[in-house]
Amino acid sequence: MLTPEELLERVEVQKQDLIGLLMDDAVTDVLAGKINPLFQMSFDPPPLALAIPFTDALILCPTDEAAKSCVMKDMPGARAFINVAEVAIGDLKKGVIRLRPQRSEQQTRFYLLASVVQEYLEAQQRNR
Repeated sequence: MLTPEELLERVEVQKQDLIGLLMDDAVTDVLAGKINPLFQMSFDPPPLALAIPFTDALILCPTDEAAKSCVMKDMPGARAFINVAEVAIGDLKKGVIRLRPQRSEQQTRFYLLASVVQEYLEAQQRNR
């Protein structure tokens, strides 16, 4: 079982890894003279609701390549997910949201991060 500190550390690492996947592809495309969809989007924050289907898809992605494919299929959802993840991790640090103890074996690549976002989104829906 992961301690709360280990859980938070892994969630932060997964968030940075996901952002890294987004940026690696974007930088590679720019260097190759292509326009990456990441740079074609509005700077307005996407609606929270877009994060829900993306979260459901990301939690099932077993590898970085699968996560990249998920991102490319739903770029607005990926942006919404990253925005929600920032807030959700802050709430996790403050103890506003909690996750059940997690086992680290047999989890998909971004399972913990997606779990934190799911918990945050569910809490938002309960508080409406």
